[in-house]
Amino acid sequence: MRYGHRLRVRVVGAGRAVTVDAVDGDGPTIEVKLARTADTTADEARITVYGLRPGYLSEIVRDGATCQVSAGLGSLSGLCTGRIVPGSYTDGVSGQDRVTSWTMLDGRAELRDVTVSRSWTSTDSETVWAYLVAQSGLPVGSLRPGRVVRYPRGYVLAGGWRRAAERIAEATRSRFVVQSGTLQVWPDGETLTARRLVLGADQIVGDPASVDGGRLRVATVYTGRPVNPGDTWRMDGGEYAGTWTAEATEWALSSGRSPSWYMTITGRRT
Repeated sequence: MRYGHRLRVRVVGAGRAVTVDAVDGDGPTIEVKLARTADTTADEARITVYGLRPGYLSEIVRDGATCQVSAGLGSLSGLCTGRIVPGSYTDGVSGQDRVTSWTMLDGRAELRDVTVSRSWTSTDSETVWAYLVAQSGLPVGSLRPGRVVRYPRGYVLAGGWRRAAERIAEATRSRFVVQSGTLQVWPDGETLTARRLVLGADQIVGDPASVDGGRLRVATVYTGRPVNPGDTWRMDGGEYAGTWTAEATEWALSSGRSPSWYMTITGRRT
């Protein structure tokens, strides 16, 4: 049976780019496990590909290599983008399969080497955020700090980009993340976007589970429409009916002949 499960992995390094595609078991089997949270630590993904020829990627997976993963049902949409962790690449044989795998960081890696150095005699937080956005070199998906703070006695930035962003985020009651290579800033306690996935009973895999602190954990088939931390989703019917805000999301995707294609969301009631 054809479901339209599509996965694409693109690896760039050493001046070359290699793309591996898989659809419903055609082509190498690709497995992706990604865990994403709303804090400022790196989101980690483990990529495993079965059936590549020996050494197919070894020449380009070196320090500084990057990986982009796209997934969907029918059509593709970007899932994560980031640097490959040095030393995480393995290429060997397990049973009858050749297995190639590596770990990538979605988010933190783009800014690990970025530093800032700037001072103002009088300024406000909007100016500071604008400077940090420019220095990041990243596209911006959302720039909505929680409030504006004025600094009539001046403001100084010096050191790593992320530490500077954490400082101004705390002052402006904001949250920020880098998701799929895009910078997102939004008010603490609010939702990242207005988009909302609606889950009916027939779209839920297994039973929703209540976890620590009154949060809800629910799994669904991934259609290519992600629910990232900060997004909301709505449960239709049952004891968990209502709107929830995602705090963490995990993807377990496999393009094999018996595909696994799940997105699991954990969040709190909005």
